[in-house]
Amino acid sequence: MDSTKARFVLVLGCVCMLGSIYIFWTCCKDNFIQKERAKEKITQIENSPTVEDEGYLKISSIALYQVLERGSTSRLLSESKVAYWSVPDSQNIHLVGHRIPTVFAPLEKLKKGDIVELYWSGVYRKYRVSSFHVVSETEFPSFPSTGNLVLITCMEDDSERLIIFCEKVG
Repeated sequence: MDSTKARFVLVLGCVCMLGSIYIFWTCCKDNFIQKERAKEKITQIENSPTVEDEGYLKISSIALYQVLERGSTSRLLSESKVAYWSVPDSQNIHLVGHRIPTVFAPLEKLKKGDIVELYWSGVYRKYRVSSFHVVSETEFPSFPSTGNLVLITCMEDDSERLIIFCEKVG
């Protein structure tokens, strides 16, 4: 009886391990496919001078490639896309996205000085990461300078936000 239980536990453990490996591999494959599609779309946008209603966010140092679309913030976030967030009384560009692997999870790997490329409304700009802020979900720091980029995502437990301030280069 004890050897039957041991075999059962061993087989169950192997099945669980194989299932976990399959799920992990599938998620990695899906993330890779999404990233490659975004890279292709960004290349199309970069090579088409007439495309003004689409944009992209590109951070090569952390392999983050996001195609930006116009639309309501709530719709874009519900579709797990990056959204432009209109912050009252701010002259900065605010982009917000969920902290999932295919959207803004890679932001946690950013370092001060990393370069962020943004193409939006027919204008291409480069920014340099200058500061990081972790605040409660109800707080929002003010940034006195204008014309810069602010990237916003939730933290793991959703009670805090990661806010990354990027200053315009040049």
